[in-house]
Amino acid sequence: MHNLEGIWTVLSEYLGGLDTPTPSPSPQGGGEQPSAGPNIALPSPPSPLRGGTEGGGVGISAYPKSSEDLIARLQSGPTNADPQRGASPATLALARYLELFATLPETIRDEVTARWGSPAADPFLRENTFHLPALIFGNVAVLLQPARGYQLDETASYHDPALVPPHAYIAAYLWLRQDFGAHALIHNGKHGTLEWLPGKATALDEASYPDALWGQLPHFYPFIVNDPGEGTQAKRRAGAVIIDHLVPPLTRAETYGPLKDLEALLDEYYAASGMDRRRLADLRRRILDFVSDTRLDRDIGLPENETQALIKIDNFLCDLKEAQIRDGLHIFGQSPQGALERDLIVA
Repeated sequence: MHNLEGIWTVLSEYLGGLDTPTPSPSPQGGGEQPSAGPNIALPSPPSPLRGGTEGGGVGISAYPKSSEDLIARLQSGPTNADPQRGASPATLALARYLELFATLPETIRDEVTARWGSPAADPFLRENTFHLPALIFGNVAVLLQPARGYQLDETASYHDPALVPPHAYIAAYLWLRQDFGAHALIHNGKHGTLEWLPGKATALDEASYPDALWGQLPHFYPFIVNDPGEGTQAKRRAGAVIIDHLVPPLTRAETYGPLKDLEALLDEYYAASGMDRRRLADLRRRILDFVSDTRLDRDIGLPENETQALIKIDNFLCDLKEAQIRDGLHIFGQSPQGALERDLIVA
C-alpha cells in the first residue's frame, strides 16, 4: 500500500507539468470493428478524455482528426481478426520479449508455455518481432487489447478463471510497462480482460496475472454506471480507479421496414371492421401471409384461431414499438441533449 501511494504521488507530480506516457487500450473482440466496450464511444478530438490528458501535461501529437480516422488507422494495422495485417509502430523483438518474459514468476512462464507453446508460433509475431495492435501519438499509445486466446469461444474466454493469456497479450503489457514506459493506463469502457485473468480473487500476489502484467501502476477505467459488479472486479483485481459514465441514450424502438408495412395492414383491418366488413377476410389473409412470408410467426407463436392470431400480432407490434433500445453510444463526458435527454429520462 505504501508503494502504491508513492506511485500515485509521483504520477500527480508528473501531471502537474511534465509529459508522461499514457496508454489507452480498448477492448476488441474477434471481429473487425474496434470498440471501447459496448456502451461508450472511442475518444474523438473534442473528447473530454483527450482534452483532460492534454490539459494535464500529457504530450499528444499527430492525433487523428475524428473517431472514424482513429478506427480506420487501427484497422489498417494488426487486429485480433487479422494479426498479420499492416505495420505497427509498436513492436517488440522476440529476443527482448524473452528477456522480459523471463522476469515473470516461473509458474506463469510454465503455464503460458504449456497452454500456448513457444512465442515463435504466436500469430502476432512476424520475422521474430511482435507487431502489436497499437498506435502511438507522442506520449499516448492507443491499443486494441489483444485476444485472450485463439480459436476459442470469445464470449466464454472473457470470464474464464483458468485460461492463461497468450504471448502477444503478455507482450503488449510488458511493452507498455518496460519499453513504452507508461506511467498510467486507461482501459476504455466495459470491459477488458485484464481483471479476469487467473490468480487470487483478492490480495493478489506476483503469481496472479493482473498483478504480474500491470503491477501497481495507476489504472483508470471509464466504466458504465449500471454494472457495479464487474466494475468492482476491476477495482479489486486490477487496482482500477472506476470513472462512471452514463448508459447510452435510449429511445423507443418504433416500427420500420416490413414491420411498418405490417402495422399499416393491421390499421387497415381494424378500420375496415367498423366501416367495410366485406374486406376483412381478404385483409386477414394478407396479414397472415405477410407474417408467414417474413417468418415473424416463428417469433410470435401464433394460435390456430385467425382472430386470436391477429390480436397476438397486434400485441406483438405494440410491445415492440414501446421497447427501449439504444440510440447510438454515450460520448464520454457529455450529457445527452434535446430529444436524447428526454428519451433517456422517460426510459
